Amino acid sequence: MLRFVTKRRETRLSTPVLPAAISDLGFVAFVWGDERDPMGWARPECAEAMLAAGILRPPTGPFEPYRMETRPVDGVPTGLRLQDLALHWHRTGLLPAWRNETFDVYSPGHPHPRFALERVAARHLGLWTEAVHLNVVRRDGSAMWLARRAAHKDTDAGMLDNLVAGGVAQGESPWQTLGRESWEEAGIRFGGYEESGPADGGPGAPIGPRGILERNRSPHDVSGKRSMVRPGFQPRALRVVQILALEGTPRQRYLRRERLYAFELEVDEAFSPVNNDGEVSEHLLVNRKELDAAIAQGLLTKDAACVAALWRAKEHGDLQMMSGT
Repeated sequence: MLRFVTKRRETRLSTPVLPAAISDLGFVAFVWGDERDPMGWARPECAEAMLAAGILRPPTGPFEPYRMETRPVDGVPTGLRLQDLALHWHRTGLLPAWRNETFDVYSPGHPHPRFALERVAARHLGLWTEAVHLNVVRRDGSAMWLARRAAHKDTDAGMLDNLVAGGVAQGESPWQTLGRESWEEAGIRFGGYEESGPADGGPGAPIGPRGILERNRSPHDVSGKRSMVRPGFQPRALRVVQILALEGTPRQRYLRRERLYAFELEVDEAFSPVNNDGEVSEHLLVNRKELDAAIAQGLLTKDAACVAALWRAKEHGDLQMMSGT
């Protein structure tokens, strides 16, 4: 159970309850080189395949973990070998999907990525991943915009999500991901774009917490209008939400570990989102009561419910997380 304690009330969200020890789940921990703390947690069949491929080294003693090979084998770096193995897993049914998107993979305490890996594989190996979520709310505090995930999405298809949400891709910062996903999913552009058109800079250009430019229609619609959001109403960083959850099917369980970078953006009543990437089937504007009901009925993804709850708790005082996610 997830509990947000505020000055005036409690907001509770149901989440899966994990056993006290991760080892009880049957996953195999592995570390990077000679490091001490686990980098990831793999299902036994995946760990065996990584061992056979020379990606993992077997334990050298009763209390030793599996260790990732840090040096290239036959001239091929570990990350590329694991990427090839993950593609084989997908083709043989061990991975349920393939997004053709790579995430940077870190080991505990190391500031730079060790390698990049297909996002679905990174999740299924219990590696830390990162994502951004943006609460887009009316400036008067009356309502929040939500998006319904398209039916073809490989996870949480048809469920409600934050208006903007997406994984932090290889080489991106959270702010850059926020800029890219805001344009793709809601037609919102951030930072330094000129009035001449959407091609200047491109949605993948470097983004920072500067000015905001909104477009209320498709870039292919010449009648689309833009308006600068007034100074002072910029996307605001809220907090990092740490996710630790058991997900997947009974045959393909995985330990999901993800950092959600939560943001908030206030917009005028005239704002109307436009999806540009085909991953959203509809947009909905809900008031606080409707949002509460949607969360209680499980209509939002777990991640979206966590981030949306940050906005709901604002009216009840300072938010304090009392139990883990």
